[in-house]
Amino acid sequence: MGQIAKAAGLARTITHRIVGSLEAQQFVISAQNGMRLGPAPMRLAASAPTDIVAIAQAFIEVLGRKTRETVVLCVYRGRHAISVDQYACDQVADAG
Repeated sequence: MGQIAKAAGLARTITHRIVGSLEAQQFVISAQNGMRLGPAPMRLAASAPTDIVAIAQAFIEVLGRKTRETVVLCVYRGRHAISVDQYACDQVADAG
């Protein structure tokens, strides 16, 4: 929670309240290492009557370039997530 507060430039109490509201609506969920994206944004994207790939493509690319990670855009169809777009990272995986 502290990292989110710092990144957002908000007090921890305010951040806790906002994250709690987002969690109640399933926009984020608690994970072992903090918070992660919940199912609500995916349901929202799947219900959009517009071309979600065309809208999200630039954001996916920016996110992929900034994080140097692969970014996958999925939509839900029932209980299944379907990958509809992807930005492949430019890093080579280290086999350790």
